[in-house]
Amino acid sequence: MAMRKQLTILSKGTKAWAQWREDNPGVTINLRGVDLSGADLGGADLSGVNLDEACLEMADLRGANLSGASLSAADGTGADLNMADLRGAVLGRANLTLADLSLANLGKANLVWVDLKEANLTDADLGEANLRTADLRRAILIRAKLRGAILRRTDLSWTNLAAADFSMADLRGALLIRANLKGAVLQGANLKEAYLTDAVLKGANLAGALLTGANLASADLREVDLTGAILNGANLAGAVFNEADLTGAALKGVNLRMAIYDKKTRWPSRFNYQAAGARSDD
Repeated sequence: MAMRKQLTILSKGTKAWAQWREDNPGVTINLRGVDLSGADLGGADLSGVNLDEACLEMADLRGANLSGASLSAADGTGADLNMADLRGAVLGRANLTLADLSLANLGKANLVWVDLKEANLTDADLGEANLRTADLRRAILIRAKLRGAILRRTDLSWTNLAAADFSMADLRGALLIRANLKGAVLQGANLKEAYLTDAVLKGANLAGALLTGANLASADLREVDLTGAILNGANLAGAVFNEADLTGAALKGVNLRMAIYDKKTRWPSRFNYQAAGARSDD
């Protein structure tokens, strides 16, 4: 009965809903499993609401407040969440394929196993969010903020991550195959055993990053800052290092077969890069 009443009020529009919430502070709102597909909920206050398994397909949630809300296993395919507040929200196993989350705030949100394929997260804030095992293939995260985020075994293949900030992020075992990381910041990030084959990292900042056992075969590492990075046991076969800075990097046991460098490439002192298989582009 309570759910039906709450849904009826919500259907009257965001103004009526806002007034009801103001008049009924502290009331538990349970909209689990409801069908809100195509609903106009722009700017609605849905903070703390239970929307588990709800259908939000193509819903308009622009600027909505979903902070602390629970959307586990919800279907938000194609939903418009531009500038939405999802701080601390729980979205485990939700489907957000093709959703627009540009400029959204997902700080500290739980996005474990979330499907974000082809979603737009341009300029989104995902600081300290948990994206473990999430699927972000072909998503757009240009200038996204992922500082301190957890992305262990997350699939970011073919994703546009240009100028994104992954400082101190946990990317262990992540898939970044053919990802665009041009100008991205990965300073101090943990990329142990990550897959970055054919990835574009031109101009990226990987200073102090942990890349032990990572696969960067055929990666574009031109102008990359790898100062102090740890690449022990990494596969760098066929990678391009023109103008890259590897000063102070740890390169024990790396595979540099057919890797390319030029006269502006800076290697660690006493490291025999030619013996490791690298060849000059000059």
